[in-house]
Amino acid sequence: MIVYGDIHADIYKLEPTGFEENFADAPVTPAEHAINRHLYDPSVSFATRIETAIQRYRARRKFHTETAQVFSEFLSFGGVDTAQKQFTERLSKADLADMDPADVAAMTGTDVVREVVLNNDKWEVDFVGVAQGFLFVNDCSSELLVTNVLQVK
Repeated sequence: MIVYGDIHADIYKLEPTGFEENFADAPVTPAEHAINRHLYDPSVSFATRIETAIQRYRARRKFHTETAQVFSEFLSFGGVDTAQKQFTERLSKADLADMDPADVAAMTGTDVVREVVLNNDKWEVDFVGVAQGFLFVNDCSSELLVTNVLQVK
């Protein structure tokens, strides 16, 4: 544990996470573009595409405990079940090496669009609306959310 004045931080919290100010993802290569076109093809169901996007987003960021908790609550608020999938077997690196990116995302992801959302035509995709509702319901001025997740000082 490292102490800076009255702020306590674990060493892992000092490493870059991908949420830093002015952070940008690297440019997409032609090979990555081809993979993305396959993963997010309009012929693939919306639920599968959004679950893949969430899983890939989680894989590309280092979530601290507090950030992961708030992100999971945000997803849950928006109709995504973030609980561990039941009856999943542990996959070895050899198993993962033989799979294409879509299969890896499907096998390793824990976030699943809820059935009530899939079977109801009254739901629509509204990321801004979900974010506004989530922040309103969860009191965006709470100390945890403001200091640890939104990184407002």
